[in-house]
Amino acid sequence: MIFRVSYDNVDQGIAGNGNSVKDLVDSIGTTKQATLLFTHSRTCITRETYIFLTAEIIPDNINVQVEKGAILSIGTGVTLTINGPFESPLSQVFSGAGSVVLGDLIPSAYPEWWGIDGTADDVQINAALDAADSVILQGTRYYIALPLYPNDNNLLIGKGRDVTYLDWSGAVTDNGKIEILDKDNVTLKGFTIDCQTADGVDTIGNSSGILVDDGPTNIEIDNVHVFDAGKAGIIITTGSEISLSRIKVSSGCTSNAIFIGQWPEVYGLAVNKDCTDITLDDILIENVLLDGIGIWNCSGGDAYASVCERINTSNLIVKTWGRAAGLGYAYWLSGVITYVTDVNLNNFAFDNSTWASYAPGDGRGLHIEDGQRINHSNGTIVNLRKGDGSLTSGGYGITIAGGSNINYSNIIIEDTTIGVNSAATTATDVNLDNIFVSGSAYGSFYGGGTRFKLTNCTAYQLLGLTGSGFQLISTGGTLVDFILDDCTAIVTHATDPTYGISILGTGTMENVTLGKLDITADHGVSVAAYTHRPNVHGNKQTVKLQTATAAGTDYEVPIILSGTGKGGRVSIISANLSFAAAIAQDVTDNNTYTLTKYNAAGGGAAALGTAFNTNTADFTTALVPVPFYIDTTAEALKANLGLGEILTLIKTHANAGKAETEGVLTIEYVSY
Repeated sequence: MIFRVSYDNVDQGIAGNGNSVKDLVDSIGTTKQATLLFTHSRTCITRETYIFLTAEIIPDNINVQVEKGAILSIGTGVTLTINGPFESPLSQVFSGAGSVVLGDLIPSAYPEWWGIDGTADDVQINAALDAADSVILQGTRYYIALPLYPNDNNLLIGKGRDVTYLDWSGAVTDNGKIEILDKDNVTLKGFTIDCQTADGVDTIGNSSGILVDDGPTNIEIDNVHVFDAGKAGIIITTGSEISLSRIKVSSGCTSNAIFIGQWPEVYGLAVNKDCTDITLDDILIENVLLDGIGIWNCSGGDAYASVCERINTSNLIVKTWGRAAGLGYAYWLSGVITYVTDVNLNNFAFDNSTWASYAPGDGRGLHIEDGQRINHSNGTIVNLRKGDGSLTSGGYGITIAGGSNINYSNIIIEDTTIGVNSAATTATDVNLDNIFVSGSAYGSFYGGGTRFKLTNCTAYQLLGLTGSGFQLISTGGTLVDFILDDCTAIVTHATDPTYGISILGTGTMENVTLGKLDITADHGVSVAAYTHRPNVHGNKQTVKLQTATAAGTDYEVPIILSGTGKGGRVSIISANLSFAAAIAQDVTDNNTYTLTKYNAAGGGAAALGTAFNTNTADFTTALVPVPFYIDTTAEALKANLGLGEILTLIKTHANAGKAETEGVLTIEYVSY
């Protein structure tokens, strides 16, 4: 049964002429099916307005129909609740300062029901969000002058980010254009937020496209484009179970396209808040002023004690970042190490190929300052050097400044100054597997670290500068328990000589192990510091010398380096002589020990290193290092002998010479 509501009642929420809403609801009751019809005469010049000055609840057994032109006006402090089905045209049907609550039988609300006027549509959209769980935006432009504030269980859904736009028409503000503040179960989907700020203008505080703060849970942001944001596109300062998918952030962003965590110095937000269980998938970031994605638990350590953990990103593309500052990171982590944990990135592509159109300096791909249990895999990082051809003003594919338990795998890096940089790092327990670096100026790996392991990594075709495929450096940091195995270095830059691996520095160096290597370069391995050679290990050959010899006895001992009979080359890292008792050399009577390379003519020419010292004190230790480095080929020898590389230790004496006890020669070398 249909009941027509009479608009000429002064208050539809009280008893009136028998046809007020109050009259009809009381008459129908809560069980009989009925329809309330709010009519508008087509002959009326003005809208027919139904005024509610008293709260009213229309139960779910009553269907509400509103004709186009009819207006339900709700007074200040008054709430109209409609629990039954609701039928209305896509035009204004509600007005007034009061509230509307739409029940579960109404699938969605539309801002148009509150009268979109193209000036401050945030008022109507927020009214719809307050009225219903689900709000549908049309394929049009909405102009918002103040932020939108979703409530618990709200869904704000557009027709797609290419057709539905939220255009910011307000002043520069310390706000997100949409703010999810301590609200749970919120979904944003299918629209573009055009922040409408010139680059670098709207940059104060937490200015952003979307701000998630105050600990919300179960937040989904899908198929959303944030354009021309001031400080950041999307800021997540705290919350859990947050999902970002099919997200595009472009233009603007003087800080980060997407920022996760606490950074009070920049965003001015509260501290002691956690970000946990956050998932990002299918993310496109392009043409931004500074960084792509930043994850930070904030500085200050235990005084702040916020946590960023279980953050997983997949299918990330970052194109053209760092436009303004000349220093930008496509993806970076920082903060107190124990508070940034379990962060994973899989399937990514970073390309700064249009960078030269701006004013670039140093662009970085992956950057870690702190954190633990970090995994980055399956990606490409290309075009980080300046477009002017400069080799020194470029970027780093991967920077490892700190952290622990970090894993990189299956990553291609091209056209950078340095492929992987860990100079002066404090990082520990880092694994790099299947990292391919091409077109870099200083090499695949530049730096050091503690408990680093590089396997199946390749440095290919270095360009124009002095540098090695793998340049291991302890200066400013450590080079401790460092393993390089099953790696390839193809070094072809014009500077001579070229090196596959260089090991140098003034810092702590212990247990550097070189395993299986494939090197194409003028030289294979260079250990610059004499004192560091005993700390670098490759293949080891140990040869016993004479049991004991009297003064004045000379001898030659041939040494065949095992594993060198299949061709290739050999780099000697170190050779050490030790005797059971020290030899008291002096200027008159002394022994000389010379390690030479065997030649086919017989005997040993080409001295590789000589041990002789008249300072008796230097020979009181059991180990006497032979200071030499050589990169030698054995191909000619193999053709004749088929045994591999042959060296000879030659002992000679001056005057009476010196007696010696049982001796041992230990050689560390790398074959490739």
